[in-house]
Amino acid sequence: CGAEVPDFRIEMLHPLIDSMRSLDDQARAWEGLSRDMARRPDLAADALISLGAVREKQGDTAGALAAYEEVVNRFAHVGLFIVRALDESRRVLKAGNRQSDVPALMEAAWRKVPKPDMAGYFWGGSSWFRVGLLYAAALHDDGRKDEAQRVLGSLGIKAGLPG
Repeated sequence: CGAEVPDFRIEMLHPLIDSMRSLDDQARAWEGLSRDMARRPDLAADALISLGAVREKQGDTAGALAAYEEVVNRFAHVGLFIVRALDESRRVLKAGNRQSDVPALMEAAWRKVPKPDMAGYFWGGSSWFRVGLLYAAALHDDGRKDEAQRVLGSLGIKAGLPG
């Protein structure tokens, strides 16, 4: 029933793949599943994020970041998957003492996310808004408070981030 009910398929495969002893086998399984789920961006993104986690366990920071970046590149226009991928990327960069790379990552991602064509009231739930907040926070953390405030202004937020 995996072809007919892909949600069920991925739900069943998650614990099976995670229980594989070989991280290489896990990575191959997540890669294959991400390709198989091409018609379902939510499930493909989930598989890619799981692949990123396996790459981290393998000590492959570049591979983990590549998996998360693929989510950003392929799915910036659909759903909030990009937010989860960016959170993971930010965490990996910070752990690798690459904090200074975070603002550029967030800026590039924010440029990819389409601005919603809706009333400002609903923006708060959009990927564009959420990624914009991540970008503003990254700028703020990097000491670029004026730039962070400009991004917040673009989001319709008048008050800045604390500190």
